[in-house]
Amino acid sequence: MIEALKQIVGENSILENENMANHTTFKCGGNASLYIAPNSTDELVKVLEVLRNENYPYMVIGNGSNLLVKD
Repeated sequence: MIEALKQIVGENSILENENMANHTTFKCGGNASLYIAPNSTDELVKVLEVLRNENYPYMVIGNGSNLLVKD
């Protein structure tokens, strides 16, 4: 699945075990198993399709403002 996602968004746009404090305005939170940063709406749609087909849980967070992530 990760290889398919890398083909969609590029290798540098997917981070594994990423500290979410790097992506929220409160600068706190635990790690996400996958952090994916699509570069376009088209990429986002394709990423969501892969995640849904794999029944992989996901959350779209936007710019990460006013977001608290569980440690």
